[in-house]
Amino acid sequence: MQLRIPIRRKQPGMAETLHCPAALGSMKRAVLLSALMLAASCSAHSLTTHPGSSGIIPADRENAWFHRLRKFAAVPSTAENGAISREWNELAKGNYISRRTFGLAILISIVTALAVIAFILFINRSLRIMVRQRTAELRNELEERKRIENELMGSEERLSRFFEAAFEGILFHVEGVIVDINPAVTEILGYKPSQTFGRNLVDFIAAESKTMVLESMRTGEPGPYEVYGIRSDGAHVPLEVRARSIDIDGSPARVVGFRDISERKNAENELRRYQCDLEARTESLEAIHTISDKLYRSLDLDTVAEQAVCAMMQRSNSPSVALFLLDRDGANLNLLFSQGFPEPLLRTARKLPVRGSLTGLSAVNRCVIFSSDLRNDERLTPSVKQALAANGYRSVVSLPLMAEERVLGALNLLYRDTPPLSSLGEQELLVIGHTVGLAMSNAINVAHLREEMSVRQSTEEALRQLNAQLEQRVAERTAQLSEAKERAEVADRLKSAFLATMSHELRTPLNSIIGFTGILQQGLAGPLNEEQKKQMEMVRNSAGHLLELINDVLDLSKIEAGQLTLAISSFDLRASVNKVSKTVQPLAEAKGLELKTDIDGNVATINSDQRRVEQIMLNLLSNAVKFTEKGMISVKCFISERGACISVSDTGIGISDKDLGNLFKPFRQLDSGLTRRFDGTGLGLSICSRLAECLGGEISVESIAGKGSSFSVIIPDRGAQNEKEGSGHRR
Repeated sequence: MQLRIPIRRKQPGMAETLHCPAALGSMKRAVLLSALMLAASCSAHSLTTHPGSSGIIPADRENAWFHRLRKFAAVPSTAENGAISREWNELAKGNYISRRTFGLAILISIVTALAVIAFILFINRSLRIMVRQRTAELRNELEERKRIENELMGSEERLSRFFEAAFEGILFHVEGVIVDINPAVTEILGYKPSQTFGRNLVDFIAAESKTMVLESMRTGEPGPYEVYGIRSDGAHVPLEVRARSIDIDGSPARVVGFRDISERKNAENELRRYQCDLEARTESLEAIHTISDKLYRSLDLDTVAEQAVCAMMQRSNSPSVALFLLDRDGANLNLLFSQGFPEPLLRTARKLPVRGSLTGLSAVNRCVIFSSDLRNDERLTPSVKQALAANGYRSVVSLPLMAEERVLGALNLLYRDTPPLSSLGEQELLVIGHTVGLAMSNAINVAHLREEMSVRQSTEEALRQLNAQLEQRVAERTAQLSEAKERAEVADRLKSAFLATMSHELRTPLNSIIGFTGILQQGLAGPLNEEQKKQMEMVRNSAGHLLELINDVLDLSKIEAGQLTLAISSFDLRASVNKVSKTVQPLAEAKGLELKTDIDGNVATINSDQRRVEQIMLNLLSNAVKFTEKGMISVKCFISERGACISVSDTGIGISDKDLGNLFKPFRQLDSGLTRRFDGTGLGLSICSRLAECLGGEISVESIAGKGSSFSVIIPDRGAQNEKEGSGHRR
């Protein structure tokens, strides 16, 4: 299409003008297009920035805007060009524009077109940014949806595992029709899933519980409540049920959870039974306490029997009660007290045989005897049956009366009908029997005690008189013994003084004899032949033996008279033991005996009387050599907590148990008589014992006849004792 723009020549005095209606139309379209693009950009910007907007222009609005743009930007058609020509011709009549105006219009059109292009590019860039943002948002939404779907799948899997592993039975039903169950339902009721799907829930409920289940389904009650279900084997099982209404795919449904409470029911039943039993026992104990309280108020046997009969009539509702006491020989039961019996029957039943009566049978067997049909009871004699039937009695209960393990009698409860003993058990009757028996035993014991007290009082009176006589005799005899004791003590002191004096007087000539005998044996008075030497040796040995005897007697006399003086000093105990051992060594070797000395390393000096300690050791070793024919003699010395211990052991003849008590008595020899093999006076061990006591110690012996003896003497350290006593006084 060609656009012709006529140029009208410049008239004198007029500017050059252009007559261009098409240009005006183009300019109009450019301006409108710019306006439309500006409006579109504003609309797009408002859509992208409006809160809650998705950032993309809706499709219908986007098509409307672009339709308008194409309409205004399109190239004119033939019809439009004709319209423009007609318009041009109309305008040619007087509508002219100048060249400057036309150029300005062209420039405006170009700028407007550039602005539109720039604006279109800006809109395109904005749309791309919005598309990228929306794409990222959609991607995030897709990832979030996938994450939620995965979580839902995991949650469904966990719920499925929980559903399968639940200990309680769980089922889902829609309007009572079961749609799903878990394995616990099969474990509890025994039905497989195929046996439950599609069936009504009430088909598995016991008849007595169906109403409760239907009411719960109707009201939507969640529970818990208890019903009885039907197992696959037909057995009824107690269930604790909880239910809740839920929605499954838009349909209302209920989930039901239940568990088997058979064990709890059994425990509850056992608890109820135990409570009933406990209540019965409590009632029984209260009754027994009431009975015992009444019985123990009195110690009279007749009163106790009366109280027992009255209490049992009240407790057992028996119209006739009788209490029988077993006689001493245990052959008969004697009526002690009764109530509610006719007199003719009492005359017959005052004395019942133990053999041949129900009362005696309960006493013999120590158990409660029941008989609900006395007329046909084979255990009764015909006469007893006739007497009981004549008075209208049909049943009897007989219980033994016992005190610990002894049967005292029996208690009879007679009834004219079947005994109402539902509240009285056999155990309670036995306890009542023991209670009554103990009360009767106390009353009997009190009666015996009173009798014994009467006898004892008379006996005590006789004893008091006899004691007075005995006290008088004892006083007289005591006075006599005291006088005799004083005389004996005086005589003993005189004897000890005499022996001490005589021993001293005898030692002087004996020492002279021993001395002159030694001079003669040495040949100082002239030579002696062999017979004379032998005789002189015998004289010297006899004199030495006599001197030892006199020394022993003198020591014993001093000890008994309390005149022995101790010379306490510090000395070497080890040296003393070796010294005494060497002194006895020749005697042991002469008999072929081995003398062994064992002194502990911690033995050192002690504070005591050295002469007396060595005297004790010498006597013990001399006795060991004397009474040992073969074997060994050992001497041991060590320090103990009590002091120095010296032990002399031998393998000699030993000492029997019966002779150990006389071992340390003076002038006592175990080998006494005319045929004794060992010489001696019997003073050595007595002196050793007395000397050990004077030194603050003691002597002991262990011996086996035929195997040997072991003498041990304890010698305390007098210096250590004095130091302890002094420190004690200082404290």
